[in-house]
Amino acid sequence: MSNSLNNNILVTIAIPAYKSTYLADAIQSALLQTYSNIELIIVDDDSPNDLQSIVAQFDDPRIHYYRNEVNIGSQNVVKNWNRGLEYAKGEFFTLLCDDDLLEPEFVADLLTLA
Repeated sequence: MSNSLNNNILVTIAIPAYKSTYLADAIQSALLQTYSNIELIIVDDDSPNDLQSIVAQFDDPRIHYYRNEVNIGSQNVVKNWNRGLEYAKGEFFTLLCDDDLLEPEFVADLLTLA
């Protein structure tokens, strides 16, 4: 897809976050994509951990951090996934859990399928 190679398409990567253990690694894997026109939406699901300080370690304007006032994922995990989708501005959307990693070519490969 020629548009993807020119970085014309915004891709949203959303992380519905609650656990802190691997969050920094998940964020790093999203930011290291070879396709750079991404936004990274992190939705803190009212975690008892200080997720905001982990996010603050990354000085990248593509990151957008939101914190739920109450934990919505404990009743229905999909509600917090959808919260990330509500904030998304990208033409394409992918979900990344707070304890998962993306390969560097993930978004570029995804766009070749569009």
